[in-house]
Amino acid sequence: MSDFGVLSLLPPLVAIILAIWTKRVILALFAGVWIGGVMVSGWNPITGTTQTLNWIVSNATDDWNVKILLFDFLIGAGVGLIYKSGGAFAIGRALVSRVRTSRGASIMGWILGVLIFFDDYTNTIIVGNTMRPITDRTRVSREMLAYIDDSTAAPVAGLAIVSTWIGYEVGLIGDAFKDLNVSYGAYVAWMHSVPYRFYSILAIILVLIVAATHRHYGSMLKAEMRARTEGKVLRDGAKPLMTTEVDLGMPKEGGSVHLFIWPILTLILITLVGMWYTGATAYHDGFVSDTQDVLTVIGLSDQESKILDELMSGQDVVLHNVLIAPYNESVERFFYIDSTSAQEAYNSSVKKVLDIAGITGKEEENILNSLYNGIPYKIGSLTLEHYKKPSIMDVLSDSDSALALLWGSFAMVVVAFFLVLLTKQMNIEEAEDAIIKGMKQMIIANTILLLAWSIKSATDAVGTAPYIVDIAKSAGVTGGVVPLIVFLVAMFISFTTGTSWGTFSIMMPIAIPLAYGVTGHVGPEVFAAIGAVFAGGIFGDHCSPISDTTIMSSMFSGSDHIDHVTTQIPYAVTASSAGLVLYLLFAIGIRSWIVLLPIGIVLLVGAWYVLTEWYGRKYGIPHGQVPIYVVEE
Repeated sequence: MSDFGVLSLLPPLVAIILAIWTKRVILALFAGVWIGGVMVSGWNPITGTTQTLNWIVSNATDDWNVKILLFDFLIGAGVGLIYKSGGAFAIGRALVSRVRTSRGASIMGWILGVLIFFDDYTNTIIVGNTMRPITDRTRVSREMLAYIDDSTAAPVAGLAIVSTWIGYEVGLIGDAFKDLNVSYGAYVAWMHSVPYRFYSILAIILVLIVAATHRHYGSMLKAEMRARTEGKVLRDGAKPLMTTEVDLGMPKEGGSVHLFIWPILTLILITLVGMWYTGATAYHDGFVSDTQDVLTVIGLSDQESKILDELMSGQDVVLHNVLIAPYNESVERFFYIDSTSAQEAYNSSVKKVLDIAGITGKEEENILNSLYNGIPYKIGSLTLEHYKKPSIMDVLSDSDSALALLWGSFAMVVVAFFLVLLTKQMNIEEAEDAIIKGMKQMIIANTILLLAWSIKSATDAVGTAPYIVDIAKSAGVTGGVVPLIVFLVAMFISFTTGTSWGTFSIMMPIAIPLAYGVTGHVGPEVFAAIGAVFAGGIFGDHCSPISDTTIMSSMFSGSDHIDHVTTQIPYAVTASSAGLVLYLLFAIGIRSWIVLLPIGIVLLVGAWYVLTEWYGRKYGIPHGQVPIYVVEE
């Protein structure tokens, strides 16, 4: 990584400004990646182009990314089958008998967004695909659907006590505590941080407010007014990431709700089963691998099978006079890897032994130094705890959600395919055509997603995030001010890099030590700093046109991507501004979330009211309230 200083902001800013100015997302993203490539290549445009292509190839072949890309194509195929068979139209027709108004459809979208709490990707898929025919029929704009989809997905998954997020979040907190030699439960700290995630909480509340009242502001007011009065759920000239109606034509007559329900239920069920299976398997394999590492570094590899059998049968194993062998060339020969990798493997194994012995922090560092100087370390007694069945949180934190989604989407296509054939709603040729055209829908979306990942590679290479963090760290701060600073920096990092999880990984190792170092204890300042990391990361993820979840929300809601970004930003800024005030109040001494959250809700409602009144007068729409559309018989 090179030190470009303020120029490290260039790749994300070029992409964001061009995307909003030209409304050509692919061109803008490629330009951002290319600028980054040129910068790290010594400003040589030829080698910079080569570097750009290398980043794109490496992201396209990354294990996680390729699963998501294939998953998207399969989802497109499944949606193509469901739509062409008339299943989507049938479910819309069935639900319209209960959801007959634009208000009902908007609120139903919010409810569904809150109920699908276990994974943000799954949330965007199900809410977007399920609600799109319903919101179209009730004249709710695609921009509004994308906003409902996006602003419930990540905030809800991030707050849920059981989700694909919590394991990652708790792990980051635990690592920070471990580095500080703080014996405080990471999960307990996570729970304490939840009420301080002001943006996430207020964003979810704001979606419900605008859905229920139909009072809007910013460009969303125009979008919703257009949909209600003209029946245009998309603006003229819009380019939705999924153009189902254009690509597949009109659905077939006589479609059944079963053609929608069973494929979608299959997607959910197989995804959940896949997450459980991959998580439980990884947890088991991780236990075995960790035990093998421990036994290797203490010279008991020959007893591995016996000890593992005892541990797996529920027995603790107590080892006496344990000797950690010092590092030498024989270690490299044992691992059959290069010197650097051998050292990393050795360090990891030693730390696992010392963790079991309760040795951390400075003492751990001293022992490692001694081992590298050829001095072995002896532990009188070491207890290896038996294998315990994983909790739901353990399973979700270890699960491969991308692989589970891939399995779920494939099963969805298989079920939909056989259903349309068995019901004789489509023949093989028609079904195959729908699958291919459904996949075709995802080409633009996947291109954008690939470039969004690539620009993350560019920002990593030029040092965008460290530059922003260094600026924040250079300012002297007190404990109360830490959450405010952390929130602002996390917002900016996630906006310019388009990743919430990446922001979490960058900011958590800084936020917790900063808050703890200033205060000297784990208290409200630390909890609020943790909450500010998660809230700030999700804010930028919502507003950034280069964010994968923002792209997927546009994709599955069938919205023009830039229209989604520009209509969502005013609402995201409203919720974040209220959150910012709360962190300011925290800085001046109001530490209790019980006091702060109600103040935040009042501020949110007040800001929403003032903005709807002001924009209503500006656009000649009283109170910024669009009419409620009722579906006619």
